[in-house]
Amino acid sequence: MKAGPAFSASALADQIHTLARTLRTYADAEPDRVQNALGVALPDDADGRRRGIRGTTGNGTYTWAVWKRSTSSAGNSVQLSLEQTDACLGFDALKAPLLAEGFEMYVPTFGDDDRITFYKPVESSLTLYVAVSVDRRDAPSCARTVMLELEPSDD
Repeated sequence: MKAGPAFSASALADQIHTLARTLRTYADAEPDRVQNALGVALPDDADGRRRGIRGTTGNGTYTWAVWKRSTSSAGNSVQLSLEQTDACLGFDALKAPLLAEGFEMYVPTFGDDDRITFYKPVESSLTLYVAVSVDRRDAPSCARTVMLELEPSDD
């Protein structure tokens, strides 16, 4: 990934919330629209399979990436990843605005899945899923990976 600007944890959380408000159709998850929502260019990677950037946040690094899940998939995946042990987004800073925007929250009750998923029906019979990988599922404080994906609604 090419170098991107430095962002604070709060700026990255704001970008997540902006995407959660703007991703409504598969077209909204196209790389050009995602980079417009993020306010930063997302160039192609060396293989031409993903678009994104890598930059610094606090004492760690972040990566924004957008890619097509498969050739048969209608939508793209959008992911923010944080690296280094002290690089994380406060879970409450992600959770409160998503719930205020009408997202439901699902916490797995068993197994080793460390993701808490927020979901909300959007336009065109689609549901937006925001999957947040956390440090502790039972008492989350830190999020290191956030994946946003649109899927057909289960209506």
